[in-house]
Amino acid sequence: MGSLSAGKLADFVVLDRDIMTVPDQDILGTAVIATYIGGKPVYEKR
Repeated sequence: MGSLSAGKLADFVVLDRDIMTVPDQDILGTAVIATYIGGKPVYEKR
């Protein structure tokens, strides 16, 4: 667990849909748009 606030670094992914609201059968079709580690981009979909 952690917190978000100005000046902190984050590890997160950006997905093409909200996996918490789509039907279960659609979750596996989710695409990663970007991945950030330590607040820096390490992957961006072209």
